[in-house]
Amino acid sequence: MLRMTPPRVVRRVLPTRTTARTEGCAACSDTVRVVPSARPAVDVVAPVAGDAALVRAVLARLRGLERRDGDTVTVVDNRGVGVEDPDVLVATAVRTSYHARNRGAARGTAPWLLFLDADVDPPADLLDRLFSPVPGEHVGVLAGAVRDSDPGPRGTAAERYAHLKSSMSQETTLARDRGRFAFAQTANAAVRRSAFVVVGGFREEVRSGGDADLCFRLAAAGWALERRPDAAVVHRNRTTVRAMLGQRFRHGTGAAWLAAEHPGALPARRWPGLLAWGVRRAGAGVRAGLRGDRDAALVGLLDGPAVWAFELGRRVPNRELPAAGRARRGGASAPGGPGGPGGPGEAQAPDGPPEARDGDGPPPGHGPGPGPGPDPDPDGQ
Repeated sequence: MLRMTPPRVVRRVLPTRTTARTEGCAACSDTVRVVPSARPAVDVVAPVAGDAALVRAVLARLRGLERRDGDTVTVVDNRGVGVEDPDVLVATAVRTSYHARNRGAARGTAPWLLFLDADVDPPADLLDRLFSPVPGEHVGVLAGAVRDSDPGPRGTAAERYAHLKSSMSQETTLARDRGRFAFAQTANAAVRRSAFVVVGGFREEVRSGGDADLCFRLAAAGWALERRPDAAVVHRNRTTVRAMLGQRFRHGTGAAWLAAEHPGALPARRWPGLLAWGVRRAGAGVRAGLRGDRDAALVGLLDGPAVWAFELGRRVPNRELPAAGRARRGGASAPGGPGGPGGPGEAQAPDGPPEARDGDGPPPGHGPGPGPGPDPDPDGQ
């Protein structure tokens, strides 16, 4: 296996060859479909923590992907809801999305793995887009783009807020200022199987932050991460403010764990500055509402609660939710998602990811903080 010194920056790679127009691809900003002359086989894995209807819906989305010889799709049922299908794998020993992802990965043999969350809509040609151009031998991770769905003017406050903040954007977790702590969210991330195996895959016991932890370990082992901005999926956001705040809280549990495991990765904000910042944001929201700017009012009023929920989450252990807790929160529909210990999409259970609804999205890139925009520093610095 080839290993190289960890890269200093995350590289952005653009397609080298295109043909054919893409029809109806809501996730694609351009109108060109990428068709690489050759690409490696891929095992696509999506964890689900929801009911049978959700498992079937996610399976239908994965089967909509254009596949070549050697490609496979696997939906991993992390709750055991009884869907019998050759492409559905039941993995309930540990109720976390990372356990489900590891079990799904072990099922295949393709040289690359593509991890998707249960609450994303991939375009049919996602695999070809991800692997155009074919990555070099030193590349261990390909970060596809994640775009928050646009709920339109009739969307709920939570949906509109997530869209305005681009809360699931990979640009947040791949930002240059993250340096060696840049990472790809498993809402849309491909990992070279040989690299995945050598570092031991995901750490299964955690609820949140596992995708960031995997990327940090891969970088330490010498593998590069490349961006693939033209390989985009659309993320379905939480529909209620309560579920959205629960998602941020869970991301916070992952942030505290990552900060302990990888010092310097996600330092906590200072509460005095954070509270003052939240009050200022709320004031800005009220003023925006008085002048009729609904979107600015929404962002101003929800920024504080979203960041506070994230920081409060740091006080809770980042572990699988006990059975009793799952029962109180609604069993298989518990918040967390397919990717997480209980959310939708994590998939569309009523809650959310560090990684996305299904998520896993680590705390850093799910818009737990003020967001990638020009908001003031909550620490007041």
